[in-house]
Amino acid sequence: DRWVFTEDNPRRELTTAAQMAAASRVLKGFNDTLSTQALHCARALFDVTEMDGRSKSAKVHAAAELYLTTSDDKYKNYLLSETEFITQAISSVGWYIGRAEKKINDADFTKALREAMITLRNKAQKHLMAFLIVLIFGEPDGIFKHSVLINISYIPLILISSNQNTFTML
Repeated sequence: DRWVFTEDNPRRELTTAAQMAAASRVLKGFNDTLSTQALHCARALFDVTEMDGRSKSAKVHAAAELYLTTSDDKYKNYLLSETEFITQAISSVGWYIGRAEKKINDADFTKALREAMITLRNKAQKHLMAFLIVLIFGEPDGIFKHSVLINISYIPLILISSNQNTFTML
């Protein structure tokens, strides 16, 4: 027997669309039928899922993966239309937008992403300095000192190459 449970969860549906589009790329040449089915599902989910306030980043993720998979300008144009949201949410969307940025090949989009990444790097460096000051000089009761060692690992390391076209977020 097969059981099916359904829910109305746009964020999950759009995340699934992104994952199916990526799976389609991986399966191509190995199992072309399954690759085609995965891509069909990804496109359908992207088209029918209505966004809510929490699903916008998932829709951007799905568009990025679908664009990488299909090169369809529909997804590129969606990403370009969401440049302001993408730059404001760069700390959470940068890891997948960075992979699509080169293929999008739009100078204004690249410039906006680069500026957002530099701003994020500067914020991360400021936070890191505050943590290091506490780490070096300590904290009177010693409670914060232990949490600093853990929190430092969550600060993203952002590398921006000298050719100004490559972003890496570690």
